Amino acid sequence: MAIRVRRRALGAPWWLMMVIVAGSAVIIFALVRTAMAQETVDHEALAAQTASGVSQEMTRSLSRAYTPTVAAEGFIASTRDAIATSGRSEQQALESGWPLYVAPMTEYLGDALLDFQLSPEAIVTYSARPEQNAAALGHNLLVDDERRESIIAAISSRGPIVAGPLDLIQGGRGLIIRQAVFLPGLEPFAARFARASGDTTDYPWLARIPDDFWGMASTVIDFDWLTRSLGELPTSGMRVGLYTVEPDGSAGEVLWGDLPRDAPSMAQQDVVLLDGSELLVRVDYPPKPWWNSWPLIVAGVAVTVVLLILTQIAYRAQRRNQLGFTFSESIRDLTTHEEVLEALSTFLSGIYPGIRGRITSPEPQHHVVSIPVSDESTEEDDDTRKHLQWRVTQSGELQCIIDIDERGPFRVGELQDIIRLVQRILGASLAALGREGHLERRVAVDHLTKVYNRTQLVPAFERLHDEAARSNSLLLVACLDIDDFKAVNDTRGHLFGDRVLQDLADTLMRSVRSSDAVVRFGGDEFVVLASVESYIQAADLCRRIQDRATTSLTSQAHGERTISVSLGYVTVAGREPANLESLLMQADSALYEVKESGGAHVREARPESRDSIR
Repeated sequence: MAIRVRRRALGAPWWLMMVIVAGSAVIIFALVRTAMAQETVDHEALAAQTASGVSQEMTRSLSRAYTPTVAAEGFIASTRDAIATSGRSEQQALESGWPLYVAPMTEYLGDALLDFQLSPEAIVTYSARPEQNAAALGHNLLVDDERRESIIAAISSRGPIVAGPLDLIQGGRGLIIRQAVFLPGLEPFAARFARASGDTTDYPWLARIPDDFWGMASTVIDFDWLTRSLGELPTSGMRVGLYTVEPDGSAGEVLWGDLPRDAPSMAQQDVVLLDGSELLVRVDYPPKPWWNSWPLIVAGVAVTVVLLILTQIAYRAQRRNQLGFTFSESIRDLTTHEEVLEALSTFLSGIYPGIRGRITSPEPQHHVVSIPVSDESTEEDDDTRKHLQWRVTQSGELQCIIDIDERGPFRVGELQDIIRLVQRILGASLAALGREGHLERRVAVDHLTKVYNRTQLVPAFERLHDEAARSNSLLLVACLDIDDFKAVNDTRGHLFGDRVLQDLADTLMRSVRSSDAVVRFGGDEFVVLASVESYIQAADLCRRIQDRATTSLTSQAHGERTISVSLGYVTVAGREPANLESLLMQADSALYEVKESGGAHVREARPESRDSIR
């Protein structure tokens, strides 16, 4: 079974629609990329702002936590001044003054303060929260291999040092801010250390500690408290991380946050601790996937669909105007119904190659034109198919009927649109030609017999002579009349005579082709002009005309009398020059001879050129 491709004559071409779709896709893609790029810029700015905020919050919290450590040196110095006036020992003075000192510190820092410790000779002796930190009391920081170097570093720097976050002996995770306390006029440190610790070992690191070193003041801050305040910052949609810093400046251990150390980041910020060491804040604001731009994509698709629809509408209107103009131009100069119908057939075939059907005009024209014009399928074949039919009318009068095989290569709705487009033009043209033809027929046609009158003899002769010349055939000129027609009129009356003339004209028209010509020359005399292929065909045609006419006319008299016809003719080659008057005289002469010999038969006039004709 053959696949029928249905053409779209009015629809915009596929390549134009594809160009629009492709162009729209490129624009939508560019807009999404631009939106995503702008979103990335915005995210980078927010990430930088967040990193700065985390760093500032961390610095602010550490500064607040450093308060007890800074105040410790003043507390110890004031205690030693009190010893001189009270006579109490240092230990007694510290023990009595300690609760008064740590109470406001504990209230100020609240839950953030895990502990505040004083460590004379680097041995943890006093705790702001002794119950929670009992395990830390008595801990010798210098003997502790893990903490010794950081203690000595703090002593050497004579400034604060931050350690951690560390897992604390007393439990939990803390950030420790240590400050070495120095006082003048102290005993050598080695002696004081041995007395306080009960350890007389001569450690090599003792020589690194100056004698004015009194001990350590340490603030232990809950690291989770520090990071809890960081979590309260606006970080929606972002991943944030707080890290130690490796020697090469890269992120080290993750101290807080949900951003892995090896994950990319949009912004980072250093957090400078009290001792000059650093932590690193990294922030990443992952871009949203492209499908999160669905409002923009949906809007772009909607605009594309609207653009496609508008393109179809505009193209359809333009195409309709173009087709209407093309068809109107194709029939503008045509002068016959058949030419107009053939132009319509050519028009439809040009739009839809492979379309099949026929166009029929009613009487009196009665033309049948196939679609395409060159289609040789029979009318019977067409009748076996299902057809789509349109009736073209003008002012209520039927002008033609268009039948189209419904299996053609078209969309039915589109074909209907095209037919409606040409119907008005076609109807007006056929109606105008019909009016012109009617006027021409009134002038050219004998009103009684409905065949050509004498005025059309010369045009018909010239047309048929040209046709015979083109086809290298013969032109037949025959003159005939009714034998003793006057007697028929006298005995049966003129009305009967008129019917006889009408019957003779009908018989002549049925005996020749539609392209041949029958002319009423005058009275009961008729002239037949016909194109024939040979002299034998010419003779057969004339005998057939005479025989049919005699039989038909006799039947009009109902057997009461024989009404016969006499005929004389001449045949001339179409390629030879011919004179109508001369040929009529020859045919009329042959007719006269028939009459002289009794009538009711056929005689040929033989021109001198006969021997040269095939």
